[in-house]
Amino acid sequence: MGKGNESMKQAMLRSLLLTLAVCTILLLAAAWPAIGISSTTPGSDVHLFCGDVYWASYSDYDQRLLTVKYDVSNNGPGAAYNTTMVAAVANKGVTPSSAIPIWMGDMYAGDSNNVGIMWLVPPGVPSFRTTLSICSDCSPNICVDGMNGGVDIKPGSCPNPINIGQGNAQVAVAVFSYGSFDARTLDDSTVVFAGASPVNVAQENKNGDVLLDMLYHFNRDDLDLQDGDSRACLSASIEGGGTFRSCDMVIVL
Repeated sequence: MGKGNESMKQAMLRSLLLTLAVCTILLLAAAWPAIGISSTTPGSDVHLFCGDVYWASYSDYDQRLLTVKYDVSNNGPGAAYNTTMVAAVANKGVTPSSAIPIWMGDMYAGDSNNVGIMWLVPPGVPSFRTTLSICSDCSPNICVDGMNGGVDIKPGSCPNPINIGQGNAQVAVAVFSYGSFDARTLDDSTVVFAGASPVNVAQENKNGDVLLDMLYHFNRDDLDLQDGDSRACLSASIEGGGTFRSCDMVIVL
């Protein structure tokens, strides 16, 4: 391929970038504890803003993988310890291709981080909206408490030991409703946990609030977990558009 053709492709990518990404992506929310039992560190003031948006390569454009950079900063006088991007969802069928959660470490007063997330954008989607959640003072290995959303593997257990290869028992995973999110809007046919589909689905209140949650059971032998894995994630499509993904810690025995 000649340099002229390559330059034309780069110019086309730049034009597509401007029309698809820069003008249309809206970041809704961040800086609240989405999972975990700890709240934002007192004195910290963590903010998240949408930064650069681009196709990283022509190959990424062909695969519809759009990169979005998010600027995370601590504008408060205190430190934000164990800062973690714990959830990333989007509407219109757009799904995160990057692994979530993303741990950013300790952020002291004035510190900033630039975090990139790659999104899989279906053909024909001219714009989409992303919603990200960040918590501080939340250890990457902390168990979900059920009051701030997310998933809880083996509700009521922490840590969450899973004995692989010890008979085909079932593993329960709860998805909690919280705020404006109704866990019952998950499309059960799209739910995947550690590579497995649920064998049983129920609506229950698993955390003692006034909202109904979803409880999924999975055959243990269907789970794609290996010795040494410390986290397992559940993902699903949301009815009406959007995706859900959240993780909890595990101990694989």
